Amino acid sequence: MPNKIAKLYDAVDAAGAYSGEIGGPRNVETFYFAAAVADGDVVVSDTDTTTGVVFGLGAGGIKAGTTVNLPTVIGIADAAITAGTWGPVVTYGVKKGVLTTAAAIAAGDAVVTSATAGKIQKSVAHEQNKIGYALLARTGTNIIDVFVQLR
Repeated sequence: MPNKIAKLYDAVDAAGAYSGEIGGPRNVETFYFAAAVADGDVVVSDTDTTTGVVFGLGAGGIKAGTTVNLPTVIGIADAAITAGTWGPVVTYGVKKGVLTTAAAIAAGDAVVTSATAGKIQKSVAHEQNKIGYALLARTGTNIIDVFVQLR
């Protein structure tokens, strides 16, 4: 298991605002993407026998499909990633701007993949493939900050 070490500098972003995404503990890994994904999309392992094996199975990622509670989540895209390139994926820690469905999510709610491709939703009790938990309540937009903690 990789070390979870907090960055040892002030957590202030370029605009002068404090950001848990900068100062909190987080792991970001790089994966190959045969198709484009947006910043904040939930990403799963690409197991397609054509695109998923370009650099070996497990090296590729794709936007999560339309299945609720997917078990193959590898993290959340940390930038907009162009098709045919490598890109950053948050596998542990704070990720701001995660895309959600319109359903209510409160701070502390566990989240899972949703029936809308690339987005998360609040988990219900029986769902075991939690991506992490919401850091704030979703209010009026379909974007939320999440602590990624794959199980």
